[in-house]
Amino acid sequence: MSDRCRLTDRTGVNTLTGRYRLLVVSLIFFTALGVRLLNWQGAGNEALTVQTSVALNYKHLAGLLRANGLPSLYDASSASSNPDLMGHPPGYPILLSLVYRAVADSDRAIQLLQITLDSLSVVIILLFAFELFPTAIGIIAGLLAGFAPQFSWNSLTLLPDSLAALPVLLALLLIARSRHQNNQSELLSMLAAGALIGVSCWLRANALLLAPFLIGLLLVIRKRTARW
Repeated sequence: MSDRCRLTDRTGVNTLTGRYRLLVVSLIFFTALGVRLLNWQGAGNEALTVQTSVALNYKHLAGLLRANGLPSLYDASSASSNPDLMGHPPGYPILLSLVYRAVADSDRAIQLLQITLDSLSVVIILLFAFELFPTAIGIIAGLLAGFAPQFSWNSLTLLPDSLAALPVLLALLLIARSRHQNNQSELLSMLAAGALIGVSCWLRANALLLAPFLIGLLLVIRKRTARW
């Protein structure tokens, strides 16, 4: 690769210049999107049958939100008649209600949105790898995530699994990039990363314990004067 399209920073990590990075990012995004669209074409309806009862609970709560607004999340009568409605965070039903409001009860619209956002997750993995590793490793990581069958399949189901990963990946990217920022910008990046982990918890509760571990990571990778 010529010097015009590659730079090497002081850490030895290769980074692409602007237009070449945009080209690589675009190719990875459309590769991931194409893989997911092909799987959607082949198994779209089958994916809708995964954890049907859970998906129906999400859709039922989304219908209540459309009819009654946010108070439906705390409606005691709904919870008593169907306790399963309280078993998951409310972020995904809120998203479903917004999409269904625009495209009436369209599961295919939800799948298309999840496919697109999951393809963006692949791009975030690529950019995160670019921050820490040589360019070739970043491209390999992006391709592996783009072609991974499980990642692709999860984006087709009416479940928040794939969506919950995107905010976490964005949070990690902000933390990785904060190494090159001044103290004020770094603080804003940390606050944004924490907020993104919170967004992920609204979709699925899996990331609840992630924030304390990231705090421990920051205490290790930051200089002593900048840790707190």
